[in-house]
Amino acid sequence: MLDSLTDLKAILSSGGEAAEQVVFVPATGQPRTIWAIVDRNPDSDPDGIPGASTNDIEIFVANDATTGIETGDNKPDTGGDQVRVTKRYGGTAKAMNIQRIIFHDDALVQLGLR
Repeated sequence: MLDSLTDLKAILSSGGEAAEQVVFVPATGQPRTIWAIVDRNPDSDPDGIPGASTNDIEIFVANDATTGIETGDNKPDTGGDQVRVTKRYGGTAKAMNIQRIIFHDDALVQLGLR
């Protein structure tokens, strides 16, 4: 169990029991493997609106250009950046589009994938 934000940052920078490797595929540049916490069953009723979620998967990654996915002007590119992730444990990774930034601060990014 995570005890603090510090634990989460450590997991996303070096891996851990709660994290798994995914591949970030930027629209421009080279793909790279990063650590992520993957939610394969995101809330389908955000803000109490049934069926409002358009995300198939949500991920938490470090807000970092090297160990995660950096946010900033036009970053990530929701029109071209993708993440390769398995929809089910043990499955084959599939490229999914980054739909939106759900949350971000100076350390973490939560992304909705479809």
